[in-house]
Amino acid sequence: MTHKDILFKAGRIMSSTLIVVVMVGLFMPHNAGAAQPPILYLFWGEGCPHCEKEKTFLQDFHQQYPEVELRLFETWQNREFAKLADAVRQTYQIKGASVPLTVMGDWYLVGFSLSGNYSQQIISQTETCLQQGCQDVLDKLGPSAIVGRIRSEAAANAPNGWERYPAVSAPSATGDAHKKIVVFYFHGVEDCPVCFQIEELTHQALEAGFHGELEQGRVEFQRINAELPENRQLVEKYQLTARAVIVSERAQGQEIRWKSLEKIWEFLNNEPAFIQYVQTEITNYLTDSGE
Repeated sequence: MTHKDILFKAGRIMSSTLIVVVMVGLFMPHNAGAAQPPILYLFWGEGCPHCEKEKTFLQDFHQQYPEVELRLFETWQNREFAKLADAVRQTYQIKGASVPLTVMGDWYLVGFSLSGNYSQQIISQTETCLQQGCQDVLDKLGPSAIVGRIRSEAAANAPNGWERYPAVSAPSATGDAHKKIVVFYFHGVEDCPVCFQIEELTHQALEAGFHGELEQGRVEFQRINAELPENRQLVEKYQLTARAVIVSERAQGQEIRWKSLEKIWEFLNNEPAFIQYVQTEITNYLTDSGE
């Protein structure tokens, strides 16, 4: 074999190797690890009332969790996005084609209602993703024309026919203007008179003492069913064994501290004392003088 033949053969080997490398790179997942930042996907339908409610909720949600990117796709009028939603359903083994469909990481939610526990499920999954990381849904779908298109348009911040709300840096946790106090009331499936009394008195304490903060979103009340499986993590986190009222301080989408208002049981027969106790604890958290 001449020197020229050796060079020619080596060149063919290098070319073949280059082709293999390019082909492997083409079909490798874009980012097999956790997506940074977390990305929430919403598939919705034009004219769907539950979809509109979730879209409205997500506007406030994005103010509370600016570190999360939102991607919204209308599927009833857009065949390409409908196929994308079908691919998601197949990957996540979701039966039916109902909307709204919310997907983040390995988690999904079908349907939405302000009167149910849907918003809390979205918030719980968001906090999990912020703490542990979540894989981008597109990584789970694998390579395809629509996936490539969404990636390109997202990178250029030029969505065509869909909505994108990019993640932004969260505000400093030290600023009171960005602090949020969430008051959780944990109840069961079968409510009791005492449980209704606790919820009603807590509502009175909030409305009487923090009406302005409620309007501004600095204070929020959430009612959570402690007996539902999807809330088990919260029940364990707050070490709950009965009905409870929890005050939680949050900033940057993270919980800074929390406290169980255990003395509510002592004041059930003394409504003014109950209301004053709840208001004092919330005020302590708002003014950063809590324990």
